[in-house]
Amino acid sequence: MKRNVFKKTVSLLLLFVFLFTALLLPASRVATGEEYSDATTKAYEEELARLRGEQDKVWATLTSIRSREGDVEEYIASLKAQIATTEDKLEVSEKLLASLEASIASANESIGEKNARIDEIYANFLNSVRISYEEGAASYLEILLDSRSLSDFLSRTEQVNSLLSYDLRLKEKLEATRASLEDDRATLEEKYEKQKQYREELDVDRAKLNVLLEEQETNIKNLQASEAEAAAQYAKYQAEKEKVDAEMEAYIQQKLRELEEQRRREQEAATQYVGGMLSWPVDGSLYHIITSSYGQRTYLTYGYWTTDFHHGIDINAGWGTDVHAANAGTVAIAGWSDSYGYYVLIDHGGGYSTLYAHNSSLCVTAGQTVARGQLISYSGNTGWSFGAHLHFEVRYQGSRIDPLTPGLLASPSNLIIME
Repeated sequence: MKRNVFKKTVSLLLLFVFLFTALLLPASRVATGEEYSDATTKAYEEELARLRGEQDKVWATLTSIRSREGDVEEYIASLKAQIATTEDKLEVSEKLLASLEASIASANESIGEKNARIDEIYANFLNSVRISYEEGAASYLEILLDSRSLSDFLSRTEQVNSLLSYDLRLKEKLEATRASLEDDRATLEEKYEKQKQYREELDVDRAKLNVLLEEQETNIKNLQASEAEAAAQYAKYQAEKEKVDAEMEAYIQQKLRELEEQRRREQEAATQYVGGMLSWPVDGSLYHIITSSYGQRTYLTYGYWTTDFHHGIDINAGWGTDVHAANAGTVAIAGWSDSYGYYVLIDHGGGYSTLYAHNSSLCVTAGQTVARGQLISYSGNTGWSFGAHLHFEVRYQGSRIDPLTPGLLASPSNLIIME
């Protein structure tokens, strides 16, 4: 499949090169639909043109929907990224709150311990004061009178004072420590409240983002439904075009049968095939490359990969190149179709006929007798075509067959087949 796509791409590039070269050639006479179309082909032309127009509108809608889908999908990805970041922030915030709660609890425990110790020291101090009051200062005096010297007296005096003020000093130290702990706890509680407020804001942000995400997911579902509807409509028009094409083909078969019947009426015996191999319809020394062969093929059209059956061969030919009848016969149709563009169908008798499509202009009319090698049209890029070339078909008993069937078509010696 990939190899076929590559060959198709190369073929299209070659066709564009040939088209550019051909544009340098003198312009040929361009035929009009009125000149070559009868009432039936004109009706087909109008219907196919209408269907193609409708299909182009649907394609424009599809393109617009896909563009909007891309924008919404990008927005959804952005929202999901923001939600993921918010979730990470919430996770970190929860951990920080838990850490602050633990620190506050630890500070409260330390403050409680310090309060208990302060109460204990203060109780001891009060007890010392009570004993001093009840027993008097005799005990302290005895301690001082037992001094052996002035320095000993002073030392004992300092010891007595120390004994009386120790508990108060220790209480003051503990109270300072407790005050510091309470300051730390207040700081922790302030941080906790701010972090709690931040987490609440994150919760609000996450809720808003989830609402936006839900709205955009609904939006993308609606766009996908619209795309499916437009794609179905596109396929519907494609089916209708194929139906009209089939009707056009049936019309061609009818014209061939009518011509054969007319020949039988006008002659005693049916016209016999003049014999011999069909001649190459364009200058084989210049235009000898087949860009698309007869049979199954895959190609890109309107953004979709399409697989169909190719009923002829595509020969590269610059715009305005002479196209010749592959054999003598009678022109059955010289007109227009939306798929073939300007085309010629020649009946050669004996059940054989050839078709030449995508011409820029025609040089023959229906019912005209032509000789082998006679100029019948100029190649172009009309109808369903992606570059100037000649689409060439061979039919036998009304069925399209491979023009490269051995013994059927005299091919150039330098023939190149792109696939």
